Amino acid sequence: MAAAALLIVCVFVWLGFEIQKGRLTNTDELVTAERSREMLLTGQWTVQFNFQPSFEKPPLQYWLTTLTLPRIGQREAAVRIWPLIFGSLTAFALLWLAFLLDRDRSWLAVVSVAVLVSSPLFLFEVSRALLDSGLMLFVTLAIIFAQLARKHPAWWLAVAIACGLGTLQKIPLGFLIWLIILIVRFRSANERAGLRSWWLLAAVLLGGATIAVWPLFELWKFHASLSNIFRFQEAMILTGPTRLGARPYFEIPMRLTIMWPVGGFALLAAIWVLFSKRAQTQVREISIVCLMVIVLAVVFNFRSARYMVPLIPCLCLLLTVALLWLFQKPGFARLTTIAALSMSIVGLVQAKLEINHRRKEPSDQIEIAQQIGSLQKPDTHTVIVRLSGGSVLYDSFYLFYGDLHYPVTKLTPDQLRLAAPLRPAIGVCAAENLPLVREKYGDVDVALQRGDFICWRAEPGG
Repeated sequence: MAAAALLIVCVFVWLGFEIQKGRLTNTDELVTAERSREMLLTGQWTVQFNFQPSFEKPPLQYWLTTLTLPRIGQREAAVRIWPLIFGSLTAFALLWLAFLLDRDRSWLAVVSVAVLVSSPLFLFEVSRALLDSGLMLFVTLAIIFAQLARKHPAWWLAVAIACGLGTLQKIPLGFLIWLIILIVRFRSANERAGLRSWWLLAAVLLGGATIAVWPLFELWKFHASLSNIFRFQEAMILTGPTRLGARPYFEIPMRLTIMWPVGGFALLAAIWVLFSKRAQTQVREISIVCLMVIVLAVVFNFRSARYMVPLIPCLCLLLTVALLWLFQKPGFARLTTIAALSMSIVGLVQAKLEINHRRKEPSDQIEIAQQIGSLQKPDTHTVIVRLSGGSVLYDSFYLFYGDLHYPVTKLTPDQLRLAAPLRPAIGVCAAENLPLVREKYGDVDVALQRGDFICWRAEPGG
C-alpha cells in the first residue's frame, strides 16, 4: 500500500511540472479559464461567459478555480491544478476501493493503481483544465460509498452527496450509476433486504434536492428558461444530423482500445468478470455498472472517449482482477498477464507523447490578444473574425489572454459580409480576411501584425 501511495505521488509530481507548460488552446480549457476569470472580474459567483450568464455547465470547478487563479502566478497551472488534484484523489480512492473489495490481497490495490496511473487516457485528462476529472472522482467515491452501504445503510447519504457534487461538477452521471446499483441489488434476493432502509429513502430525497438546487437558483436569479437550465438546445445540437446522429459508430470501444494500450483488455475483463463464477458479488456489480454505461453510450452514439473517463478507475480494477486470475495459471496465461502489464507501462510514454503533441505555443496570437486588451474601451466593439476550424483561435482565447473587460463578437467571414458593422471597433482576423474587413469598415488601421494575424482598428466616422 505504501508503494502504491509512493507511485501516485511520483506520477502526480511529474504531472505538476507538465501542467505549467504550454498555453491554453483547447476550447474547453479556455472556456474553463475564462468563466472563472469573469467570475473574479465581476465579483459574481454565478457562471458567466463573454460577460453574460451561462447555463451550459454547473459551477463547482469554476468556483474552485477562482481560488487559485489570483494566487498562482502561472495562469495555466492555476487553471489546470484542480483536475490534477481530482486525479490524485481518484487514484487514492481506487486504492481504497480495491482494499474494500479484498483486504487479504494487497496486490490487487497496488496493481490497480499502477494500471490507472500509467493509462494515457487518465493522465492526459487530469493534466487539462476540463471537468471530467472531478466527475471521475465523485463517481468513484459514490461507488465506494455504495459498497460501504451494504453493511451500514447510513453510507447511502454519502452516496447522495457524492452524486450531488458530481452533478454540480458536470452532469448527473453518478445518479445513473446509483440507479444501476439499486436495480442490480434489487434483483438479488440476498441483497434486496438491505435496500429496506430509511437511510436509503433519506438519501434519495437528499439526492433529488441536490439535483434541483442549482437549476432552481438559476430559475429564480435569472428567470432562465427550462430549455436553458436542462440544456435541451445543447442536447439537440449534440444529437443532431451533423454530430452524434450522422451515422452509427462503435466509437467509444474503438477509441478505448486505440488510445489506451490495455483498453481492449479492460473491456474484455469487464465481460469476463460479469460471467465468471469466481467473481465476488461486489466486483460483478462494478462490471455491470461499467458495461451498462458503455452500452448506453454506444446506443446513443457518443463518440468521444472522454465520456468514459469517469469509468477508467473501475475498468483498471476489473482488468487487475482478471489479470491476477490469469497469473495464477501457468504457461500461456501467465505470459499474457506479463505482456498486458508491460503494455500498460508503455502508456506512460504514450501519455507524454500525447501531452507534447497537444501542447501549442501561439506566441503570435498572444501578442495580438494583449494588443486587443490595451485598445479595448467601453464604447468600442470588439470583433473576432474566425473561419470554422481556422487558424485564428477562439473568442475565449482573446478574452482570457487579452484580459478583456467587455464582450467580444465572433463572426465568420460569411457572417461579416451580412453584418452591419458598428464603429468604433477593434478586432482580430487572419491576413487573408483583412480585405473583407476593409470592405465592411472602410478605413481600417493595422494596429499590430504578427505572422498571419492582424489586430485592426476602425475609428469612429471613418
